[in-house]
Amino acid sequence: MEDFERFKDLVKLPLATSPTLGVQQSLKYQNRTVDNIYVDGSDQDYIKERNFAFDQGRFFTESESKDARNVVILAVKLRMIYSAR
Repeated sequence: MEDFERFKDLVKLPLATSPTLGVQQSLKYQNRTVDNIYVDGSDQDYIKERNFAFDQGRFFTESESKDARNVVILAVKLRMIYSAR
C-alpha cells in the first residue's frame, strides 16, 4: 500500500486511482449460493473510477475502507437472487 499511496500522490490524471484485487468465487448467504461471481476488493476511491448508479444504499466510506470493515456492494441481480424468498 505504501507504493500505491506514493503513486497516488504523483499522479495528475486520472482524477482518482484505487488498488483493486479481483477474484472469481462462490458467494453464500444464508441457504443460497451463487457460483462464478466476480468479486472486486478495493477502496473508497473505486467509485470515482467507475460509472455506477445506485438503486439503493451507498458506496462505502473512507473510514470503512481504512478500518477494513466487512462491506459489500451488491449488483442488482445478486440482490434480487438473495432477497427472493
